[in-house]
Amino acid sequence: MSFNAFIGSATRGAPVSRGSGPLLRGSAPRARFDATFDPQPALIDKDDTLIITTEERPPPLPYSTWEVCSTNTFTCSDPTTSPQALKETLKGLIRKSPADISCNSEWQFDAVFYPQETKTTFKVSFFENASEKNSCLVEVDLQEGDRYAFQSLVSYLKSKAKLTYAFADEWGFEDDDEEMDDEWEGGYQHTTFAPLPLPSALLAKLDKLDTSKVDTAQGSLVDVLLQNSCSPFADVRHSGWQDLANSSNEREFAKTLIDARIYGQECISYATAVLKEDATCEMTVNTQRCVLKTLLNIAKTENVDACRKIYGLKSEILEIANDFKIHSTEARVTAMELMQSLSVHNKCMDKEFEESFKHRSHGKCRASDFARTALTSLKVISM
Repeated sequence: MSFNAFIGSATRGAPVSRGSGPLLRGSAPRARFDATFDPQPALIDKDDTLIITTEERPPPLPYSTWEVCSTNTFTCSDPTTSPQALKETLKGLIRKSPADISCNSEWQFDAVFYPQETKTTFKVSFFENASEKNSCLVEVDLQEGDRYAFQSLVSYLKSKAKLTYAFADEWGFEDDDEEMDDEWEGGYQHTTFAPLPLPSALLAKLDKLDTSKVDTAQGSLVDVLLQNSCSPFADVRHSGWQDLANSSNEREFAKTLIDARIYGQECISYATAVLKEDATCEMTVNTQRCVLKTLLNIAKTENVDACRKIYGLKSEILEIANDFKIHSTEARVTAMELMQSLSVHNKCMDKEFEESFKHRSHGKCRASDFARTALTSLKVISM
């Protein structure tokens, strides 16, 4: 009997419960679980330019004391910059980082980006600065994800938008007013926290290893990550696909992944099972995004058999590319990148792919920009 990680999954040390929703490690048996997906603003493609500007000034600070504010609360050092101008400046910088923005209100918006495939969201809020005329407070608050990458982006925004810490004296740290553009002269890139250095004793042992076994070591890593991706536990499965999506950016890793087998099945088979799942919760939605990125990296290897199998998932890929209620802009762009890659490999434009590109090309978001670019680049193939 072949192994199927998506049937008959069980909690560790607990009897099987047939409630809806993903199964997490250590979760207790449940009779019912309401996993109805409530799309957050960061997952919805909103054109924030449609929000009509009616409030000339930001609202007052809702907290009774500065101690409740985030340490990432700023004011603009340029007194000639109005709150409206500062808001648009920050939006422009965040979009170019790149990150996707969705507005909650006139003076608040959410942003999401994906350093090493880790979904990282934060909220930017503007408040009246009672102590200074024509000034405002800008609070940037991490909601989830990679804190190091978030803080790096905040430092970039602080430098480029000429921000200073609003409560530096109260928090007891010095604000470096000389932090200018030199640090970002080469441009901005999302960064993540580097792993801690290996112990010297372990490094000594590694020096003695036969370097001819490097390929074997990489194959072992592929096996570990692929095994995590087919775990019966949804959180382990998500982490596995996230690691695969990030690691497969390296072409050699992606090639090794094509040939890897766990329980007799290959990566694309497990990817198929995930894409066919109902996107009823955010974890499943985010896992499907990572699956698409992994498939895109595999398709870029131009392996004929792998591309043929991925093309067999056309309906699932199109469903994500055309969706704007559940799946993120990042997922839609990844789906369209995959469609473009498959079209280039097949040396012909699929009609359904073309219709999808045309449908998505009329908006103003990053997905629409990519759709227009893809249509232009693929015209050569269809001629």
